[in-house]
Amino acid sequence: DVWACWAGDGAWYLAQVVDTAGKHVRIAWTRHTHGAYSSSEYLPARHADNDDMSFADVAHSAVLRVEESIRRPMPASVDELPVGQWAHYLAIARFHGPRLQELHTLCNELNSCNYETWFSDAEPALTNVASSLAASRLEAEKQADSLGDLSKQLADDAENIAGQLESSCADINLEFQVVQTERLHVTHVVEGLRMRQEDLLSRQAELAKQLADVREELLKAESSEIELLWRGGG
Repeated sequence: DVWACWAGDGAWYLAQVVDTAGKHVRIAWTRHTHGAYSSSEYLPARHADNDDMSFADVAHSAVLRVEESIRRPMPASVDELPVGQWAHYLAIARFHGPRLQELHTLCNELNSCNYETWFSDAEPALTNVASSLAASRLEAEKQADSLGDLSKQLADDAENIAGQLESSCADINLEFQVVQTERLHVTHVVEGLRMRQEDLLSRQAELAKQLADVREELLKAESSEIELLWRGGG
């Protein structure tokens, strides 16, 4: 058993899956049996007993397995449908309005005239109206399928873009971390060179002082040597 959403009121009712081939799921509405726990879980008899309503083709998203649900799904809210879809359905209703009025007029004529005579005259008109309605229904289903495919494609594109952005952000963060690491390394190297420069300058000053002392001692030695030579010559 499954829960299926009936488009007539947006509520979910018990049904059985007949066929799942294609883009739609064909279901048969479960008939209410005497002694059932809740009659509200079954499609009302005024609809379920109608031969045209005993089976229905619904979207996969409008079917939910009973064992996979904790409770009966909540009815679909009118606010959940986008404004664009309502405008689309309203345009379809306005398009079929004259045909429905024509069909209503034909039905009134059927009630007031001899059935066999009227039917022989009205059969071509009814056939045309039925064909037109069937064609319009197929066109509406094609448009709905196209909108569904477009929505899925846009969702996939958005997911791909989000993935690309996430990947790009990760790469940028990684590059930033590498730059930060290199910056710290360069700072450490510069600090080491600065300390090395200070040390060399200090050693240079010390060597300059030692050189001055050596020069002074050398001058003293030369002076003593000249004095000794002078004394030896005298």
